[in-house]
Amino acid sequence: MNSDPFEHEPLERLFQALERDTVTMTPAELREDLRARGLHPEETTAAIQGKVEAFLKVRRLSWQEAARQKQAAVQAAASRLVSWGTKQKDEIEAAFEKARSGGFGAGAQGKLQAAFRNLSHVPTADKASFLDEIELLQLLKENKMAPPDDAV
Repeated sequence: MNSDPFEHEPLERLFQALERDTVTMTPAELREDLRARGLHPEETTAAIQGKVEAFLKVRRLSWQEAARQKQAAVQAAASRLVSWGTKQKDEIEAAFEKARSGGFGAGAQGKLQAAFRNLSHVPTADKASFLDEIELLQLLKENKMAPPDDAV
């Protein structure tokens, strides 16, 4: 527990002041009464506002740092992958057939069926691109960074 005088002594004095009959006092009289008791209402208010604003700013921006970390992890994972576009056509066709038959999981198979209605006329470049995405999503899933909808 923090025994910082800012957090306890002024608040205790403030509560003591509030317990008095202050309903009939004007704001100026109330501020003067607080000053007479050793409090500094303007300074205390400014200090509290500063702490609250700092807390809210850190909290408001914390999601950005988490997003930056996730983005860096995704970029690092993507940079480690070798694109299917650089592989031989027969390798691409075999891996695409494996995805079509469910070899990469039901999620990948469903996405394949949704993306390509007529699988007999899918260009090799599109197949390679799809395989790149599957591989990246599986890598992210293995690293527990899967997208919220668990895309694979």
